Amino acid sequence: MLPPLCGLLMFHLGTLRCRRAGASTPSLTSSDSDFTRLAQGLREGGFAVYGFGESRTPHALRSACRRFEIVGKAANGAAAAAVSGA
Repeated sequence: MLPPLCGLLMFHLGTLRCRRAGASTPSLTSSDSDFTRLAQGLREGGFAVYGFGESRTPHALRSACRRFEIVGKAANGAAAAAVSGA
């Protein structure tokens, strides 16, 4: 887990970059709960945050996103095996 100052810095940098780029819909690709505060802050700032991660992603991060999609072997099943050549 990130120290509180790192999380706060990550939130402010994420918000600043989104605003400078004119983005209204940032996406986070992570299964790490350290990104929960960033997603929450972006939503509070008026952004529609979309998340992508594995099925093990904590509920807090999933619910902090406007929409969260499960990716990886659990989501793709046979498609993931076909791509890997298994």
